[in-house]
Amino acid sequence: MWITLKNGKTYQSVGIRDSFEKQVACLLQEDNFIQPHKSYVVNLDYVSSYTTSMLHMDNDSDIPISRRNSQEVKQRYLKYLTLR
Repeated sequence: MWITLKNGKTYQSVGIRDSFEKQVACLLQEDNFIQPHKSYVVNLDYVSSYTTSMLHMDNDSDIPISRRNSQEVKQRYLKYLTLR
């Protein structure tokens, strides 16, 4: 699992024995974290723009949104924006 920090540094986690879903479950309980795709978890605090298929991050990376998750991501993102 790769982790990218706000400052651009990336770290690779080694020795994961649980599934990705189990590893990120605690993050997904927070209002500002979403899972737009099975391979990504995103902190909404660092999303600069949204399209139906992509989250553009403050560090200029693009995170894909799966078709399966698109409706939930849209709802969660809009809710997040209204509560900020």
